Amino acid sequence: VVYDGIKIMPAAENSSCFAREQMGISGDVFTVGDVGALTKEKGHEVIIRAAAAVLRRGIKLKLIIAGSGAMEKKLKKYVSEKNIEDSVLFTGFRKDILQLFPAFDIFVNASESEGLGTSILDAMASGCAVVASDAGGIPEIIKDASNGFLFKHVDAVTLTEKIIKLAGDEDLRKAFAEAGRKTAEKFSAEKTSEGTLSVYREVLNDRV
Repeated sequence: VVYDGIKIMPAAENSSCFAREQMGISGDVFTVGDVGALTKEKGHEVIIRAAAAVLRRGIKLKLIIAGSGAMEKKLKKYVSEKNIEDSVLFTGFRKDILQLFPAFDIFVNASESEGLGTSILDAMASGCAVVASDAGGIPEIIKDASNGFLFKHVDAVTLTEKIIKLAGDEDLRKAFAEAGRKTAEKFSAEKTSEGTLSVYREVLNDRV
């Protein structure tokens, strides 16, 4: 199988501080990134529910939801009902989405269905520890407790525990980030281009 490639950007020094400053987030806040179209299938409500539960445990958290879509008003209402408006930032659609990833301590994806999960690979390439649902092709990227955490997409309780675990364990975050970046490199545009060329060569050789 040849996958669509992603671009691996070199880590910029102080990029995390700069990205946080751009959004007005202080360094002592644990940031959770959630990137994707604001649709039901992306599972944003599950992430909001988990964030509310983490906040109830006394953890200083900021959930950053980047994207636009039909559910935006409903999701904002849900955040209001949970009384966590001050802890959730909706950025709307961003053309410079890759510039946000350095601001995230972890990245969360709760999709009900997913292809390869390009946003997950982008997060890994940016050095984020990742927690993601086990939907679709995501388990091809994430090996649970090796280069990230997996959970059932509707299971906000397990997601809550995974977020709390990573919030309290910087070494684990760093380990996931390092392993995740190596995973992302396997899916880089350069690697997938090599794979595509290899397939073409095999086809041509079969015809000779």
